[in-house]
Amino acid sequence: MMGEHGLVGGTWEGFVLEKIIAEASPDHAYFWRTHNGAELDLLLFVKGRKIGVEIKGLDAPRRTGSMTVAVNDLRLDALYVVYPGEVRYDIDDTITAMPAGVPFSISVNGESCPIPSSQEQDQARNTDRPRRLDGLDWDCRLSASQG
Repeated sequence: MMGEHGLVGGTWEGFVLEKIIAEASPDHAYFWRTHNGAELDLLLFVKGRKIGVEIKGLDAPRRTGSMTVAVNDLRLDALYVVYPGEVRYDIDDTITAMPAGVPFSISVNGESCPIPSSQEQDQARNTDRPRRLDGLDWDCRLSASQG
């Protein structure tokens, strides 16, 4: 678990939020909360996909009640729990723990899709190569190929 000082959690969360938004270049990014207190640190809309992000300072994050509510109510394509560890692992079929130290990437329906940088997105828009029917401008590889 991260330090006990009250400012550490807020600083950590702010740093990770900025990192993910910069790397994902989402169409829209929101904080989400219900009247009952369930919340999601980041709700991203990326190329028509709804991606949830929870930021945890734990060494081994697990599914929480808020995550279950978010996945079900928002019908998320994927939910990532970003944490200070070093190993990416599946918490369940929809939720993946992702180390904060690696570039943010999404995996939906068995495909892992690294989110291109804004420079790569600009380059893709300026080429004559064919585009995928689902609107993605980058190649997706099966998540089994991810380490």
